[in-house]
Amino acid sequence: MHLTINILAVIMIILCVLMTLVILVQEDKSGGGLGVLGGSSQSFFGASSATMLTKITSVLLVLFFVLSLVIGSLSSKTTRDAQIGSKLISELEFDTGITSENSVKKLTAAPENINAEDFKTFIIDKISDEDIKTEFSSYYEEEKSGLYYTLKKDAAKNKQDRIVKILNDINYSPEAVTTIVE
Repeated sequence: MHLTINILAVIMIILCVLMTLVILVQEDKSGGGLGVLGGSSQSFFGASSATMLTKITSVLLVLFFVLSLVIGSLSSKTTRDAQIGSKLISELEFDTGITSENSVKKLTAAPENINAEDFKTFIIDKISDEDIKTEFSSYYEEEKSGLYYTLKKDAAKNKQDRIVKILNDINYSPEAVTTIVE
C-alpha cells in the first residue's frame, strides 16, 4: 500500500510541474499577456494554441483532483488500519496479559499514588487470586477525593518488594496504562 501511495505521489509531483509550466505558457486573459516566452503564446505555438493550452490545463487540473482524492483515500485507509492494529495490540496486552518483550517496563519501586480507575481496572481486576487481591488492597488506601489510592507508610517501608512483585506479575506499568488507545 505504501509503495502505491509513493508512486502516486511521484506522479502527482510530475503532474504539478506540468500544470505549472502549461499555466505559465498561457496568454494573460487581459490581452497584454507576458507569457514565459516573452510574448503571446498564440504567436509562438500558432493561432489555435490558446484553446489547446486551455484544454490541456483543464485535463491536468481534473487529473490533479482525481489523483488527490485517490491518494487521500489510500492514505486514510492505511492510517485507520494502523490505528485499529494499535488498539488490538493494546487490548491483547492489557486484557489477556499477553505482552511483547519491550511493551511493559518492570517496576523497581511501588508507585506511591495510583489513579483509582487504574487501581481497579489494571491491578485488582487482573489479579486472579482473591488472597493476593486482599493483600494488595491492604497496602493502599483510597484518598478522600476518591481519585487516587495512596501507598500506606508502613507498606512503603516494609512491603516494597512484595508490591513490586505483584505488580510485575500482572505486567502493570504506569506508563503503559496512560498510553492506551481509545
